[in-house]
Amino acid sequence: MAPPNQTQQIQSLSDQVAELIAANRKITDDNRALMERLETLETANGENTQPTPAAASGPQITQKVKLREPDVFEGNTDIRFWILDIDDNIRERLITSDSSKIAFGISYLTQKIRQRVQRMQIDKDVHVSSWEVLKVWLLDNYGETNSGLNAEIRMNDLQMKYNQKATDFITDFETIAADLKWNDPALCATFRSKLTAPILKQINQAYFNSWPESFSAWKKAVLTAESHISMTKQLLPTYANRQVRFDGIRSDNVTRDNTALNSGRGRSRSPRGSNRNPDISDTEYWRRQRDGSCTWCAKRGHWASECRTRLASTSVVPSIEPRNTPRQQTPGSVNTDSRTASATPAYRTRSASPKTKNEPARR
Repeated sequence: MAPPNQTQQIQSLSDQVAELIAANRKITDDNRALMERLETLETANGENTQPTPAAASGPQITQKVKLREPDVFEGNTDIRFWILDIDDNIRERLITSDSSKIAFGISYLTQKIRQRVQRMQIDKDVHVSSWEVLKVWLLDNYGETNSGLNAEIRMNDLQMKYNQKATDFITDFETIAADLKWNDPALCATFRSKLTAPILKQINQAYFNSWPESFSAWKKAVLTAESHISMTKQLLPTYANRQVRFDGIRSDNVTRDNTALNSGRGRSRSPRGSNRNPDISDTEYWRRQRDGSCTWCAKRGHWASECRTRLASTSVVPSIEPRNTPRQQTPGSVNTDSRTASATPAYRTRSASPKTKNEPARR
C-alpha cells in the first residue's frame, strides 16, 4: 500500500491531466467553430463578387504608386551600384523585352556614354544584343572596383626621373593624389620620397637643413631648386668634348714583348721603376706593396731594390761605396801636403816595424 503523501500527489497530477484534456477539447471545438464560420464567410463573399450589371457599370478607383527614379551614371562612381539600381527599377516597372531594358538603361547614362552605345546599336554590335551582354560590356569599360587602391598602386610606382621636368612631375603627382583621401602631412612625406637626390640637397640647403611645412611650399621649393640647378650648369664649363687618353690596356692575355717597338706597351711596361717584376700583374704588385713585402720575390725583410733574386736574374752588380770616407782630391802641387796628411792618420804616431819571419805577433 502506497504512503498517503504519494497518493495525494498522484491524485493531484490526475486532476491536472483531466483539466488539460478538457481545455484541449474546448480549444478544438473553438477551432472547429471558427473554421465553419470562415467557410461560411468565404461562401458568402464568393456569391457577392459575381458580376452584376450595376456593379460592372460603376467606376473603379485605383491608387497609383510613384516609382523612384534611378541615378544618372556620370562616370565618377562605381558602375556596379548603378547597374543594381537599374535592375531594381526594371523589375518594379515590369519591363520584359531586352530592347526596352536597353533603352531604359542607356537613358540614365551620361551623354558621352549614351551616344557611344547608340552608335553601337546603329552598327548592330554584338555587345548590345541583350541587356545582360550590355551590362558586362559596361563593367569592362567603365567599371572600377576600387579607385583609391588603384591610385595608391600608381603612387607607389611613381618616381621622379633625373631628366624629368619638375612641372611634369608635380602634375602627375597631383593627378594621382586627387583620388587619395590623404592629408597634407602625408602628401608632403610621400612627395619628398619621390624627388631626386640633387633637388632634395638643394632644398635642404635653401631651408637651412630643414624641409618645407606644407605641400604648396614643397612645390615652390622644387621649382626653385630646379631653376637653381639649371643655372649652375649653365655657368660651369662643360667638358663634353674632352677626350681622355690612356697609355694602354693591361690585360692578362697580352704576351710580353721586349722589342724596341713594344718596350713601352703591354705588361712589359714598368711605370713604377725598374724594381717592378714584369712577370706579375698590377693587382699582385699592389698587394705585395700593401703587405710590406718585396715586390719582386714577395718575401719580407727587404725591398725590391735590395732583392738578391732580382740582382741575380738581371745580373746587376750594385756599386757599394764605403760610408764616412774622406773626399778624394785631385793630386797637384797645391794640395800635395793635404793629400799626404789625409793618407796618414793622425792617431798613428809611430810606424809599425816590419816583422821578421820567425818573430811572434805582438798582442
